[in-house]
Amino acid sequence: MKHAQWFEGSNRNHKPKGDNDMEQITLYCRAGSSDKVYQAAIQPEADNQYSVQYAYGRRGATLQTGTKTSVPVEYHMARSIYDGLVKEKTAKGYTPGESGTPYQNTAHEPLTTGVGSA
Repeated sequence: MKHAQWFEGSNRNHKPKGDNDMEQITLYCRAGSSDKVYQAAIQPEADNQYSVQYAYGRRGATLQTGTKTSVPVEYHMARSIYDGLVKEKTAKGYTPGESGTPYQNTAHEPLTTGVGSA
């Protein structure tokens, strides 16, 4: 799988003073013929400032990249943006597992009874 270069080189072990580890996640979504990947990461910038970077596209293809922060922000703001982004994507059916299968028996998957199915 091809990843955005900034994602490969991110330093997961970097800790801002008094805060948790930097965060990064890769989410997948597979539905019908669609097979998508979405990556997000909090990246350290200068002077205890951070940015929220993302990459998305079809699995196995070159990913489109961007930033959710037009200028570097404090860690707590970057974390809030990152958490909101992950929440938004999981609400749309993205999952952390590479299978990309939506969670079963949740709002993301309608329940079926099997009645009337052939």
